[in-house]
Amino acid sequence: MVVVSAASYPLKPGPLCIAELSSQRVLLPLKGAVARKEIEEVEDQFSVRFTVVAEADHQTNKGLCLGGVGMAILPASLVAAEIASGQLRRIDVEGFPRSRAYFAVYRVGEPPTPEVESLVGALKEWGRRTQDHPGTGCAAA
Repeated sequence: MVVVSAASYPLKPGPLCIAELSSQRVLLPLKGAVARKEIEEVEDQFSVRFTVVAEADHQTNKGLCLGGVGMAILPASLVAAEIASGQLRRIDVEGFPRSRAYFAVYRVGEPPTPEVESLVGALKEWGRRTQDHPGTGCAAA
C-alpha cells in the first residue's frame, strides 16, 4: 500500500509523518476490507485518526484521488502507471507500513511440489524487487 495524491494536490515538499497525514483529506478503503483494517491498526499504533472524506473501493478512490479530492492509500500496483506518468505522486509517510508479509506453508518432511517451489521462488523474487521498509514515525519537534 502506498499513499498518493494528485500532482496538483496542495502539499508541503518532503516526507510527512503519520500525524501530518491525519490532518489531510484521506480516501480510505471500505470498512471491513483487509486494507482498511491495516490502516486502522496504524491509526491505533500512532494514536491518530485520519480525516476521511470518502470510503470506497480502490478503483473509485483512485479516480477521486486523480480528481484532487484527497490523498489515497492504495495498492502500489494499482497506481504504478499514474505515478510513472506524473498524474499521481507517491507520498513518503514516515511510519506508514508499506509492505505485507506473505508465507508459503507446506508439510514438514515432504518435499514441496514443483508448483510450490515455483510459488516460493516468485514470492522471493517479488520481495527482492519490492523491498520497502516502514519508517519510524514522526520525529520530535
